[in-house]
Amino acid sequence: MLRPVCLALAAILLLPLATRAQSAGPLTVPQIMAWGDTLNSGLPRLMGWDETGDALYFRWNPQMAFDSDSLYSVRRGTTAAQKAPRALQIDTPEIFDGWHVGEGVYSADRQRKVYGSRGDVYLMDRSTGRATALTQTRDGEYGARFMAGDTAIVYQRGDALFRHSLETGAITQLTDIRSGREPSEKSPDAQQAFLDRQQRELFGYIRDRAERRERTEQAREAADEMRPSPPTFYTGGDNVGQLQIDPTGRWVTFTTTPDVSNERTDVPFWVTESGYTETRAIRPKVGQKQAAPTLYVQDLTRDTTYAVDLSDLPRLYETPAYRAADAKPMETASDSAKARRPVDIAGPTWSADGRYAILVVRSQDNKTRWITRLDASTGTVTTLDVQQDDAWIG
Repeated sequence: MLRPVCLALAAILLLPLATRAQSAGPLTVPQIMAWGDTLNSGLPRLMGWDETGDALYFRWNPQMAFDSDSLYSVRRGTTAAQKAPRALQIDTPEIFDGWHVGEGVYSADRQRKVYGSRGDVYLMDRSTGRATALTQTRDGEYGARFMAGDTAIVYQRGDALFRHSLETGAITQLTDIRSGREPSEKSPDAQQAFLDRQQRELFGYIRDRAERRERTEQAREAADEMRPSPPTFYTGGDNVGQLQIDPTGRWVTFTTTPDVSNERTDVPFWVTESGYTETRAIRPKVGQKQAAPTLYVQDLTRDTTYAVDLSDLPRLYETPAYRAADAKPMETASDSAKARRPVDIAGPTWSADGRYAILVVRSQDNKTRWITRLDASTGTVTTLDVQQDDAWIG
């Protein structure tokens, strides 16, 4: 309820500005056509309070006098809109957009906020509004959140999660997800194996060099085992998505989805700057095949990774009503991939203490939705609610 109330108050404060912008001069056809387009209509847009609650910021182009909108603010206790200085135009202040319950955006005492801006992670002291950049890299970092206890934050860079200690500043890589398959050592054929043995037997220099190399490799492997490192997981070429970690820092979850190539629709554009008809590849046609994701849990304590089992979801093997007339009898075995309806997965959403995780599963035919509780220790789910709509699930 807090966010709608804040936006309603902001709209009331900016109503006089919008009224003046629209009442200045005669109403023109471009203004009429742009009424539903706040970007070009001269109306204030993207309103929001700063984190301290001292100012209301918004984008505005009064009377459509400029090429693009600029950042304006109204200070608390006043009604005059002021154009923000150039520094704020470039680096827009962080806007309050709700408490994000359970997402770890705010510390438990609500005094600090972690957020991303232009690919970097920032930590804000809400009492002063002062923000400190925790990362400044060419690689984008996003999805930052506080860990339980607020002594560290975690964020994603590429397909890996990193833990940033707020006490020591140490940065630790938590996951190591790689494309492709795990490399395997190639064994020499019988002839090469014979030659290797023979060379060691005949030449002491070769024998000594090989033994030194083996001892060096063993020492390096022993040192690597003593140094904490994240478990390596190979995706086999699938796409990684929804990578996240629970608030306690033990359970990592992510999805892998096969890459599906569907032919895209070419749409002609007749009115172009070049004067020639141009075509653009838009989206595939409705009904083309979709890839079904697999959800994995990675236990950082036990150094193991396993897939979440969704095979026992109720109604997962039912024939949808729209296929009942022409569908073939579906197999009844609960482990039959042929009978199982493909699903999409959202989540999990964790409680702030990491005790509970809620997973939302939705059939790709948009007829059924399951709300489940995930047991990360076993990779199983318990169904809490099933929603069915033969037309289209809401």
